[in-house]
Parts: sequence; structure tokens; C-alpha cells
Amino acid sequence: MRFSWLLLGAALVCTGLSAEVYQYTDANGNRVFTDKPPLDVNAEEVKLPEVNRTQMPKVRKKSSPVASDEDAASASGPYQQLAIKGHDDGSSVRANDGNLLLDIDIQPRLASGHRLQLMVDGQPHGDAIRSITLPASNLPRGEHSIAVRVMSGERVVQESSALTLIIQRTSVNSPARRAR
Repeated sequence: MRFSWLLLGAALVCTGLSAEVYQYTDANGNRVFTDKPPLDVNAEEVKLPEVNRTQMPKVRKKSSPVASDEDAASASGPYQQLAIKGHDDGSSVRANDGNLLLDIDIQPRLASGHRLQLMVDGQPHGDAIRSITLPASNLPRGEHSIAVRVMSGERVVQESSALTLIIQRTSVNSPARRAR
């Protein structure tokens, strides 16, 4: 058993010692790097810098037991702030492709196990996700009621007040486009 550990250690030391890199220029003028230089070419050994080594930080253990998602939601209560930011109610938004990114203002932070669900005209739009930037895709031109829900699985934890946005898209039948 001792012999196999000694043999393994010697193999690892030899592997580290034989890790040499050579460079040469081929017939087309390209610089080539290799670990085995060709015999017919004058190759130079490349001096490599020391490898960076870092130690992993020690993991601190939590002193309190982990609470379930339901306990965390009831302990923190409802979110004090839940709103779509960056747009005023009734404002017009130019989105020729119908795609928007909506930033959500939520205080305190989204609890573990909670997800945000975008609601467009009272219907879920896309999947519920953990990001505070929600994509709205392929919205048709016109007025839309937009809100956001905090979900825990299938259960609605809280919903923001609705925001009315008017989506403006360029029309193929636009008189300005026909004048070209």
C-alpha cells in the first residue's frame, strides 16, 4: 500500500516537471506552440508564469435552522413596496417589436421560494421568475394593463397595482412609410 502511494506521488511530481511549452515559426510564418518540438526546427522553450492559486473561503455554518418558504413569507409579512418602475401610468412606450423589459421595485428583497409573475391585461405573461427585470414580449399595439405578482408556487402572495401603458408600434400601412 505504501509503495502505491509513493508511486502515485512520483508520477505527479514527474508530470509537473515535464510540462514544458515550446514555440517556433512554421513555413507559413505562423507562431506554433507545442509540448513536443519537431526535430528539424529550432524551437524555443517558453517560460510560463507561476499559476495563480487561491484558497477557498471557509463556509460559515448557520446557527439557526432553515425556515420553510411559508414561514419566511408569514414572518416578513407582505412586501412594503411592489411596483413597476420607470413608467408613468398612462404613458406611451415606443416598442416596434412589441418587446419591453420592465424593472420591478420590490422592498424588502424577494424572499427565497418567491417568484415574480408579469400580468398583462389580467393574464399571466411568460413564466414566473426570480429576476427583478421582467420581459414582456410581442405586445400588440394599443393600451395594456400591466401588473406584477409575487408567487410562491401556485399561490399569489401579493400583487402590485395595475399600470396602464400604451404600446406604439410602426405600422406597415403607415402613411409616412408609403411616402418613401
